[in-house]
Amino acid sequence: MERARDFSRHRVFVFSLMLWLGLMGAVLWQWPVAAAAVETQSSDARFMSVGQLREGMKGVAKTVFHGTTIEEFDVEILSVLPDAGAGGDLILGKVSDEVIERAGGVVQGMSGSPVYVDGKLIGAISGAYRNNPDGLAAITPIEDMLQVLDRVQGTEPIALNPSTMVAAKTPLMASGLSSRALNVLAEQTGSWGMYPVEGGQMGSGKAINTEDVEIEPGAALGLQWVRGDVNLTSIGTVTYVDGDNFVAFGHTAGNWGKINAFASTAYVNAIVRSRDIGFKLASPIETVGTVSEDRWAGIAGTIGQLPPVVHYDVRVRDKDSGTESNYQFDVVRSEQFTSQFSSSALLGVLDRGIDRLGPGTSRVVYRVYTDDLEPIIRDNVYYSTIDISAVSLSELLEVTQLLLRNEFKAVDIERVELEVDIDSSRQTATIEKARPARTTVAPGESVNVEVVIRPYRGERETKIIRLDIPENAQPSSVHVSVRGGGYGYLFTDYSPYHDGADAGGENKSEDPSPPSNAESLDKLIKEVSQRPRHQDLVVEFVPYVNSKHGTEDDEAVPVFGEPEIQFEDFEDPSGASGPFGTRGLVPVTEGREFGEKTAEDSSPASPWNGQYAEPVRSTLATQYYLEGETGFELTIVAPPQPRDQEGAVKSDAPLETVEAEPIEVEVEAE
Repeated sequence: MERARDFSRHRVFVFSLMLWLGLMGAVLWQWPVAAAAVETQSSDARFMSVGQLREGMKGVAKTVFHGTTIEEFDVEILSVLPDAGAGGDLILGKVSDEVIERAGGVVQGMSGSPVYVDGKLIGAISGAYRNNPDGLAAITPIEDMLQVLDRVQGTEPIALNPSTMVAAKTPLMASGLSSRALNVLAEQTGSWGMYPVEGGQMGSGKAINTEDVEIEPGAALGLQWVRGDVNLTSIGTVTYVDGDNFVAFGHTAGNWGKINAFASTAYVNAIVRSRDIGFKLASPIETVGTVSEDRWAGIAGTIGQLPPVVHYDVRVRDKDSGTESNYQFDVVRSEQFTSQFSSSALLGVLDRGIDRLGPGTSRVVYRVYTDDLEPIIRDNVYYSTIDISAVSLSELLEVTQLLLRNEFKAVDIERVELEVDIDSSRQTATIEKARPARTTVAPGESVNVEVVIRPYRGERETKIIRLDIPENAQPSSVHVSVRGGGYGYLFTDYSPYHDGADAGGENKSEDPSPPSNAESLDKLIKEVSQRPRHQDLVVEFVPYVNSKHGTEDDEAVPVFGEPEIQFEDFEDPSGASGPFGTRGLVPVTEGREFGEKTAEDSSPASPWNGQYAEPVRSTLATQYYLEGETGFELTIVAPPQPRDQEGAVKSDAPLETVEAEPIEVEVEAE
C-alpha cells in the first residue's frame, strides 16, 4: 500500500516536471511578438523576433573597436531568458572572433551593437557577466528597442521593472576636469550608475581624420551632457536608424524617461581590458542630434535637432601669477541635470585656471541670463581657509538651483557669464565695535554710525554709515546689528564640493533650500539680487511698524514679540554663522517646530516665527571680506508734536466747546 502511494507521488512529480519543461519551452521559443513595436517576418524582412529564434542559430554583430571603423564578429544564439530585462526578455548569446579575443570579451561601450541572424536585426548587445571568459552576452530584443524609437513620435510608455543584468555600458568619459572635480562628479553620478573616467575629446587640427563619420548601425555614439572645453559623454553603439531617428545602447542610461541631451559621433581611442569587464576609452567628435528618450531597452533620438543648452563663458584670473584663462562650454538644460553637471564643470575650470587647491580671496562677478527675466548680476568677495575655488561658486550654484526649481514658473537659463579673480592672500577684516552718534532718534530722522574694522594684520579703519529711521517706525527700543554682508546668512558659504572642514564637519553637506518669503518669481529675483554681499558693511534692525505713530495708550511692543525665544545647539555644515547672526545657535519656539505659525501668534512678521520681516538696512561697500558682528541699542521715540508761536500744541482737529450749565443760587428772603 505504501509502495503504491510512493509510485503515485513519483508519477505526479514526473508529469509535473514534464509539464513545466514543456511550458518553459513554449515560453522560450514561442514568445509572442509585441505587435505595437515590430512587424513580423512576413511583413518586414528587416527584423527577426524572439519567437523566431532557435538555439544554435549563427549571426554577426557590429561595433567599433578602434577609431571609427565598424567591424563584425560572430554571435551564436544560446537561449532566451524570460523577463530577465527590466521590461521584458533577454536573448543569451555567445560572441567570438579574433577581435573579441583582442578586446578581452564583451566590454562596456559595446552596448547597442546590433546583432543580425540571417541578415535580419534581432536586437543589440546590452549586457555581460563579470569575469566572463566564455564570451556570454545579453541581447535586448529589437521589438523592445523599437518601442523606445516609437516614443520619439509620442507613443505610450510601457511598464518598467528593476533590471537584473550587468549592463555593458561605458563609464562617463570626462575631459577638461581637474582630478578633484572628477571625484566630485563621481559622487554626484554614482547613484545613477555613471562612473566618470578621464578621457579625451576630438577637435579640429587633430592628426586623426574624423571627417564623414555618420550615425549608422554599429557606429560609436556619444550621449553627451557637457560639450566644449569640458566634455562629459557616455559612449555606446548605434543599433538601428530609421530616417532621422535612431535607437542605441540596448539598455537605459539612467532610466530618466524623457530627456534632452546631445547625440554625438565618437572616436574609440582604445579598449581598456580588465579582469572584471573592460571598456572602450572613447571621445566625442561632433554633436549631430538630440537624445530625447531613455528607457530600459535603450535610448532614442533624432539626427539634425539640437537640444536646449545653458552656455557658460568663464574667465579665471590668477592674481598671483598674472595668468588669465578662458573657458566655454554648454550644459544640457534640465532641472535635473544642469546643476549637477555645471557644478563639476565650473569647479574643474577654476581648479585649472589657478592650478592649485587651497586658501585665498576671490572677487566673483556673474551674470545669469534667462528667456524672459531681467539678468541677475552679482559682484561678491569670498574668502576660504581651505578651498577658495569651491567657495567662490557657492552663490552662483544656489541661484541656479533657485531659478530651475522655483515654485512659480519654469525658467529657461540661456547663458551664464562668470569672472573670477583669485589671490592666495587673506583680504579680510573683522568688525570690532560700532557706536551711533546718538542713541535716541525719532521716526523720519537719521543717525550716523561709526564702525571700527580691523583688516587682517593691518591697522584699524573707521567707517561712517548713515542709518535712516522709517517715518512709520513705532516708538520702541530696538537692537541694531552691525555685520558683514555674508555673516549670519546660513547658506552664504554653502559648497557641495567638500565637507565644511572650516567647521570641522565630517559629513558631506546636503543641497539646501535657501529660505525665502518671496510671493512671486519677480520678488524672488529681487530678493537674490539685493542680498548684501560679503564685502558690504551692514547696519540693520527689524522695527515694529504701525500705520500711525504711537499714542500714549500704546503699550511697548517687543521687536520680535512673543513667544519667548529659546536656543538649541546648531552646527552649520558650511562653518557660517546661524541664519540670524547667532553663531552656533538657532532659535526654536517652545512646543512646536521652528518656523511653524500657530493661531495665537499675533506678533508682527519676524525671522523668529518663520516670516522674514523686511529689516531697516543700510550698507557700505568695502574692499574686504568682512567677518564678525556687533551691535547697539537704539531708542525710537515719538516725534515732537508741533506747537504754535505761543507754545500750544497744534491739532488738526477742531477744539470741542462745552457749554456750562447754569448755576442756581438760593437767595434768602429778608
